[in-house]
Amino acid sequence: ELDNKPAYQIIKTNSGRIWCGSRGKVFLVSGRRIEKILGLHEGIPDASITVLSLDRSGRLWLGTSSHGVGMYDGGNTVTWWTVRDGLPSDWIHSIAEDEQRRLWVATREGVTQWNGVSFEGIRTPESLLKNIAVSVIIPGDSGRIWFGTHNGIYEWKDSVLQHLTYEDGLSADGVRCGMF
Repeated sequence: ELDNKPAYQIIKTNSGRIWCGSRGKVFLVSGRRIEKILGLHEGIPDASITVLSLDRSGRLWLGTSSHGVGMYDGGNTVTWWTVRDGLPSDWIHSIAEDEQRRLWVATREGVTQWNGVSFEGIRTPESLLKNIAVSVIIPGDSGRIWFGTHNGIYEWKDSVLQHLTYEDGLSADGVRCGMF
């Protein structure tokens, strides 16, 4: 059933179809018709779907403003993970897959990585990304991952985290979105 709720996020598939996330529903649009609707029956919570990401295996990853991360693999239901399953926060800001096929999730309380079974935080000696709202994740080349935060940009490469701020030449410390 369609309703008049705004789409918070859209993403294009390799075949040209569009996934749209709204409050409590995810739609798959093909041309000018709705091909599939995922809702409460398929496990979509009554929460805003604010992040959509497709991995190289074709799975659709969903981020919400209050219910964690969901994964839809084309079956009949969506599988969900929350803080009880190892996420730093249930408020998801960004989901991205890097060139090594690692899935990264940015939350309002830090970054986590999917290991194929569960989520685990990245380990840095300084724990610099713990309890920091990470707004965006941008996978780079040669194993680099960039994290945009309210306190500048962090670059992760070879288990080393570098921090760039206004003092290093950024126009401001706050980074909310990005694209490579």
